[in-house]
Amino acid sequence: MSDAEAVQTSVLKTMEPRWPRSVYLKLLGLMLVELLLRVPVITHQLPAQDEDFFAVPGYTILQDGVPRVPYLPSRDPTSAFYRSDEVLFTLPPAYFYWQALWYVILEPTTSVARLASLITGLMLLPLLYELGWRLTGRHQAAWWGVMLYALSRAFMFPSINGRPDLMCAMLGIAALVCIERLERTLRNRWLVVAGLLIGVGFMTHPFALVYALQCGVWVLLIHGRWWQRLGRGAALVGLSIVGASPWGLLIAKAPDLFHKQFFNNVLNRTGPGLPSRMISPGYSFEIQTPLFIDHVGPLQVALVLGGIVLLIATIGMRWRRLSVDGKRRELLGWIKLAVLAVSSIYLLVVCQGAHPSKGYWCYPMAIGFLCTGVCIDGLLQVIQTARLPRVVQYGLVAAVSLTVLVAMVPGSGVRTTWVYLSHWHELNYHAPTFTRMLMEETPKEGVVIVDPGYVFDFYRAGYDARLALIFDFFYNVEGVPYEYVVGGPYSIRDRVPDAVKAVQLREFGDRSNPFTCYARLYRSPDAASQLP
Repeated sequence: MSDAEAVQTSVLKTMEPRWPRSVYLKLLGLMLVELLLRVPVITHQLPAQDEDFFAVPGYTILQDGVPRVPYLPSRDPTSAFYRSDEVLFTLPPAYFYWQALWYVILEPTTSVARLASLITGLMLLPLLYELGWRLTGRHQAAWWGVMLYALSRAFMFPSINGRPDLMCAMLGIAALVCIERLERTLRNRWLVVAGLLIGVGFMTHPFALVYALQCGVWVLLIHGRWWQRLGRGAALVGLSIVGASPWGLLIAKAPDLFHKQFFNNVLNRTGPGLPSRMISPGYSFEIQTPLFIDHVGPLQVALVLGGIVLLIATIGMRWRRLSVDGKRRELLGWIKLAVLAVSSIYLLVVCQGAHPSKGYWCYPMAIGFLCTGVCIDGLLQVIQTARLPRVVQYGLVAAVSLTVLVAMVPGSGVRTTWVYLSHWHELNYHAPTFTRMLMEETPKEGVVIVDPGYVFDFYRAGYDARLALIFDFFYNVEGVPYEYVVGGPYSIRDRVPDAVKAVQLREFGDRSNPFTCYARLYRSPDAASQLP
């Protein structure tokens, strides 16, 4: 056997350990818990803002093959949705085609758009487990990280929203898994898969730049001669371009609209150029920090950042000792994990700049919770190996586990799920049924201005709908001739009916309950003046 074959055989042996059966069962159980927690919410809750933009393109793809927002016919060149009723370039379209697939299987509704997001989140969990296990060598550390992440606010919010955030994050974690396998096996097929995944990630959301940079640096550090490293890096870039190239076919149809929409929504909102933000990230952190805390929650922020800091401190303390006994390689996985966690937060902040970010935190928080999982697993190991009575050990393990899990409860969505489960068949708690009732009360006469929470269903039902929005950067419905206004929680909050001088006819639902649907039906002032 040659030296090369011996090395290859040795490498293959390192791949032999696989997940024990208990891991598959635990992950399957966690996915089922997620479905039980999220499905009542995604099927009952009124569509939120942004879902009016991002639930309909999958439906128009089924109609004519092009992602569009038909009820948002902006003609303002400074708008992020300039002529989006013709073709949508505000965000890349991969999620919309994924969404369209689920619309074919089930039906084109906001609930199904949310389910498409949740499915990508469920796909992310075993990938995250694989990454955590390979980097730490500990099943329990990986399990703690994945379980905490699945119960976190960072996972919950994008999993119940029809946006592409979780799909983009899933592709990123999958790319990291491939790069780790490339480093471990030196098999270039993993480089090919990673590059294509990054490309599809770019075709899903621009924050794919975060893990593209991480994977690029990681590839350059993999063992090999300098020309091999540069070759792998160049191949990764080329494969990423190939993975994102299908969007170019759509862009070629209307390059002027792409320039207006994408630049207005993404590039022009982030602030100074990316290199400048990377060198001086202070302003970006000033903008993003309150958004991060508001989205993830102070308790979970402390849990994640505390885990990252503690892991780094542990690496520092053990490095010197391990350098003596020759076991320094045991820390390399921890170092990689800590670097990925810190760099993902830093890169997300500087890439977003002044652009508002919330759902995007699902990617860095996935890696951050792996760091927390390592720390919890280490603490439990210390307790279990300490010279303490067995009863005391069990008690301390239970206390630590319970404390951590209780910290996750405020962001797990249990309360919201219970509300919808306990009012399962009530009209006001079930948005699809409530919306059908609204459509029965609203004649199909002329243009109907509809609240963001109801507009997708009204459009599907054949109404000549316009989005009830007065925000020039997106759309301004003022000046549009109309017959009726269907006001809801968002448009009433923003005083859209008042701005178009609509006259109230009827009121539906309970405005005081945040879990129920609420609406008002209005008539145009000219038509209302003729009513008895």
